[in-house]
This record gives sequence, structure tokens and C-alpha cells, in this order.
Amino acid sequence: MAGAELNILLISSNSPTPPNGGDRQRTALLLRALQSFANVDVLLYRAQARIDPQLLIGLAQQANFIGRVEPTPRGRFGAWRLLRPLAPGPVDRLAHNFSRTNSSWPQDPELVKKLRALTTAKRYDAIVYRYLPTALAATPPTGVPGLVDIDDFPLQVYEQRLQSEALSRPARWLIQRHIRALESILPVRLAEFAQLWVANPEDVASVPHPAAACLPNIPYFAPDSAPPAFPPPPDTPRIGFIGSLNYDVNIAGIELFLNQVWPRILSARPDARFALYGMGASPSNLTRWAHWPGVEMVGFVDNVRTAYHECAFTVAPMETGGGSKIKVPESLAYGRTCVVTPHSLRGFGHVLQHEDALLVAETPEAIANACLRLLGDSNLQQRLSLRGYAQVCEHFSFTTVRRIVESGCAQVLASAGSG
Repeated sequence: MAGAELNILLISSNSPTPPNGGDRQRTALLLRALQSFANVDVLLYRAQARIDPQLLIGLAQQANFIGRVEPTPRGRFGAWRLLRPLAPGPVDRLAHNFSRTNSSWPQDPELVKKLRALTTAKRYDAIVYRYLPTALAATPPTGVPGLVDIDDFPLQVYEQRLQSEALSRPARWLIQRHIRALESILPVRLAEFAQLWVANPEDVASVPHPAAACLPNIPYFAPDSAPPAFPPPPDTPRIGFIGSLNYDVNIAGIELFLNQVWPRILSARPDARFALYGMGASPSNLTRWAHWPGVEMVGFVDNVRTAYHECAFTVAPMETGGGSKIKVPESLAYGRTCVVTPHSLRGFGHVLQHEDALLVAETPEAIANACLRLLGDSNLQQRLSLRGYAQVCEHFSFTTVRRIVESGCAQVLASAGSG
């Protein structure tokens, strides 16, 4: 689309700045890809209470930030609005969980109104929505094609949750209700949009839309930078976990590792260390995790490269969650192989292979054995790390993301023009 003067509106419920989490990093990469071929305005669809003022300053420095829309709470729709003054938070959750099917994912009149005003005042060639709930909250303006970065497909997320044996009967019923609601409304609502992207190639077939495609999660690096050269894995018994420590999927993975894997490792290697890097751990989790022998609660680090380079390798022991786990290719991009569960490898397994770039282990015993193999074999660490680094550079680069985004926009605009 070189030479075209395109105007694109990006509507997102999270900011691309600062890129200190997987969700913001994906938004930043999407914005950067769009900016490579179009003029991009950014509209934030996020509650004021969830915004750091410094975030808006950073956003204005990196993009043409045109404003924010306050999401209308679910409890302000229908009869729920009569109860909401009594307990806003609980009523909002009840409204989301127990509203009629079509009201569980309602259009937001404030966002619809803002969109109408923006598209009246300026010609936009396309609107890109970050996340499905953001897209469903809008009424796409007539004549302006919409593209949606769904990221984790909600139906797959809910299906994954149903697989948990710890799920209570009421929680299971509630999740099944959400699945039925989505199955009812998605074929109709998704037809309003011209292009859909999901993070995991395995989810594409589940999306009821003819123009669904995979926009993969990739490791985040600063603009115009490549994956850094890295030193070989250090001669250390330190195993790393790097990720958000307040994310329920990560918390469950850490708990599994500590309770069922770590004792097996310590019994064979008392010198082993398990380092946890990341933000957001609750005080109770901090206290409980730090009580384990050999566990190092490092927390936030300014440069994630430091975290990876302090470890011999990392682990991704998650067994739940949708989409794909960016920490797997990210670890390889920083030169550290990874021990992963089959679930954590979803979306990457077609490229990253067991015994080639990393080690895949399905049970706690197998995870422990894989970790002990790596702790006892520096040559294996080095071989897997080098191969994984090469695979990530080839298959999970910004060039790939930019090509998919630009191609998707070009096809949508060509179709709109011919129509």
C-alpha cells in the first residue's frame, strides 16, 4: 500500500505504553505495524480509574492520541441500573453473568456516540479494534470497514477453563452459560467486521468468520531492533519464571511447579534455585512462595534481558488459559531454552519442537526430569538455546506481524473499494 494516504483509527482497551506486559506489548506491535503504512489515530476505551496519568503522557508521545471513552458499566444496562447504586461492583458482575444472552455483551452508547462523531469529522479508511469486547461494544460506522485483533478467542478461553478439575459446579455452569451466549451472538456480530485476527493458529478454525487469520504473538523489542545477541547460559543452577505474577493463569502454573515439581528437583539438586521475576504478586503469594527453600522472589526488573541472562533456562508450567504464551518464544529470543507443558506450547508447536528448541513435559514428574536434565547438561542447554533463538528470529519477528497486518488491511480496503 505504498504511496497511499491512509487514515486508520485504532480503538483499544489497553495502552501500547509502557510496553511492560504481554497485552500492552501486543498493542504496541499492532500500532507500530499500522503506523508503517498509514496515519493512525488512537482512541482509548478504558476506565479512568484504571489509568496512570503518566501512561497518557507516554501514549501521546508515541502516537496521535485523540482521547478516551469511559466504558459504561454492565450494571447500567436494563433493570440492573436500579440496583447498581446499592453495590456497583457486585451488580456489574451480576449483570455480566446473568443478563439475557444479547445483553451480556452489549453495545456501549458512549463508544457508539464517540465513533459517530469521529467518523463524521474525519475520513477513516478503516477502524482496527483491539480485543473482541471492544469491537462488540461498538456499532461499526457504515462504509468504514472494521478489523478486530481478538487476541485470545473467548470461546477457547472458556473451553480451557472447563478442563480444570478444581472448577466448582456453579462456576462450571456459569462458564457453560457464557459459551452458549457467545455461540449465539458471535456469528451475527462478527459478520459486521471485515477481518479478524487471533493469536493462536489453532483457534482460527473455531472463529465463525470467513476472514479469520492468525496474527502471532512475538517477543517484544524496541522499535527497529532485532533480538539481542546473548551470552551462553551461565554456569548456574538458577531456573527462571518471568511473567506477570498477578495473572491467574501464571499463578496456577507457579503453584503447580512449587507444589509438585520443585520438591523433586530439590531432592536431586539441593543447590537449585527458582527465581520469580515480574510485577503484581499479592502479599500472601509473596510470603508463601518465598517460604519455599531455594526460591528467589526477584520481582520487577528494569530490563527483562537481565532476568533471562541470570538464568540457565526458564519454565512455562501453565496448564490453562487461552491464546498462546508469549513467554515461550521470548525466552528463546533472549537465548534461554525453556521447559514447557504441551498447553504452554499451543500456537508455537508447529515451529518450536521438543528436543530441538526446548523440552516439552506433560506431568510434574516429567517437568522435574526435564529440568534436571538441563541442570546437568550445559551442552544441551546451549544447543537448544541456539536453535530456539534461530527459530524465533525466523518465524516470530516484527516483519511477520507487519506483513500480516498490512496484507489484511490491503485486502479489506480492496474489497471495500470494489464493493
